Amino acid sequence: MPRYRYTAYTPKGDILNGELEAQSNTDALSVLNQKGLHPYITEKLDGVGEVKNRSYLWALRNKITVQDYANFSRELATLVQAELPLDESLRLMAGHKGNKKLAKLTSTLLTHVVAGTPLSTALQEHADNAPLMMESMIRAGEARGDLGTALSDLASFLEARIDTQSKISSALTYPIILTVTAIFTIAIIISVLVPTLLPLFEDTGAVVPPALAAGNWLSVQITEHWLAISLALLIIVLAGWKILRIEAVRRLGDRLALKLPLIGSLVTKHNLFMFARMLGTLLRNGVPLIQALQVSASVVPNRNISSLIQAAVQPVQEGQRLAEVLTQSKSIPETAISFIAIGEESSRLDDMLLHMAKLYEKETSQQLERVMTMLTPAITVMIGIVVGGLILSVMQAILGVNDLALQ
Repeated sequence: MPRYRYTAYTPKGDILNGELEAQSNTDALSVLNQKGLHPYITEKLDGVGEVKNRSYLWALRNKITVQDYANFSRELATLVQAELPLDESLRLMAGHKGNKKLAKLTSTLLTHVVAGTPLSTALQEHADNAPLMMESMIRAGEARGDLGTALSDLASFLEARIDTQSKISSALTYPIILTVTAIFTIAIIISVLVPTLLPLFEDTGAVVPPALAAGNWLSVQITEHWLAISLALLIIVLAGWKILRIEAVRRLGDRLALKLPLIGSLVTKHNLFMFARMLGTLLRNGVPLIQALQVSASVVPNRNISSLIQAAVQPVQEGQRLAEVLTQSKSIPETAISFIAIGEESSRLDDMLLHMAKLYEKETSQQLERVMTMLTPAITVMIGIVVGGLILSVMQAILGVNDLALQ
């Protein structure tokens, strides 16, 4: 039986590390939750306690992306819903040469499916970086004899997730370009224009303006100590990268993100959209509520909201309603709790969650546009003040030198 290494929070908030045996990552999460633990890291071990793909660069180079898995799910769903046998569908997909990594995985899955292994089991054993919900949804589809619908729903979820991430990336592109352009402009002014003007002040004996003096000092320091400065910046970047990978720091960052004006509401709605879409899709495909909650918590980006969902598993397992458990949290809006409560009372929790997901997806998109509409002019004004201030100082200096020459 495979072994998994885990890192989890105890009920007292302490961090606990250990190993356990389980059939799958989902089973490992279930075992840990039954023990009252709240896991946030689980890694499958290979051989005698070594983590698979332990080389980060190797794993990055050989990683199959979420987009690849979305394409795989959509294409396989289309073939299966066209009433092609599963092995024939996989054989057709394995012949594609566009994505060698995905073709190799498909060939591996085909070999095991032909040998009699269920697709969900083959995927669990040979697709280490596959999204956690894939195995659960495919297994549920196999159990009820409707694999095509399960694959189609899985593809829709992954495509919605990719689309949301794409919208966020696109919205941030213009502010990033503005900021980089401003830094480049300031660097040119300091390194080229300022040193050219300084001899004029030395020849006339005029006082160098503070802005030009500061720019010249910075230019000299960078020129004379560029190696030390470069090493210092590299150390700062690496240290920052290491610090940001510490779980406690990430949780603190996630907690602060929820409290920021405008941003906090946007983060909350985005995370609730991910949670509702995942949980609703899993329940609609026949996945039990407890297992669906565990899987849904794993796709929520914000660790604080993810922990709240994980913490709800045990009370729900003991018979409490999900809406009652989530009501105790201040991070979950009343609107979301109302949707869940209505769904539980009407025995249509999956429908209400998917409706709630559409609502929060729309609100997330609208609020993201509003935030970007406010952020872009603010960045433009700040850049204008900095660059304009430098240029104004230079122009005043030039005019001052001309006045001294005419006297």
